[in-house]
Amino acid sequence: MSEPDATVEMPRYRNVHTGAQVWALRVATLTSSPPYDKYWVYPEAYAYAPFVVAGSVVRAYGAQVGCYYILHQDGSKSFRTASAFNRDYRVDYESRYENKTRLPTKENIQEIIRASDTIHAQGVTLNADNQSIRPSALHRAATCLRRALLGWLWP
Repeated sequence: MSEPDATVEMPRYRNVHTGAQVWALRVATLTSSPPYDKYWVYPEAYAYAPFVVAGSVVRAYGAQVGCYYILHQDGSKSFRTASAFNRDYRVDYESRYENKTRLPTKENIQEIIRASDTIHAQGVTLNADNQSIRPSALHRAATCLRRALLGWLWP
């Protein structure tokens, strides 16, 4: 069973009743195939790669599209419906900014967005006959980067 891509930390939330800290992602898609012993979870946020969760966890919590995948501090995993999650958890802003040296400034992000716009505009590959073909990988990467940065600036 693998965890979400470790290069981008999952958003942290705090339980309003207990103060417990968790990491969570909203589920966009759940897929599996027989014998249903593991499921692929596709987060709504573009910055996170799909990951695998044990089928027993998915069935135990009745996971479905739109619910939240939760990783607890002790390493246990669970799912909550969106309404229950939104009622019991709030974004943990204090921990989000605890290590400010690793976070880019707003100006850095805006500069990256401008650069991605340039790449986006020029991101069409030309073949040997100078004819336009499908968008390049660089073009797709610039689009994903822009979406992730805009989501970070204005969650």
